[in-house]
Amino acid sequence: MDNATAIFIALLDIRKLLIHQSGEPVKRM
Repeated sequence: MDNATAIFIALLDIRKLLIHQSGEPVKRM
């Protein structure tokens, strides 16, 4: 796995955590 892929996955995980904390539904993947 290259750095770009790792960063992309990390951003998705962070967005999921923020969405769960704020209680908003997932609008887009």
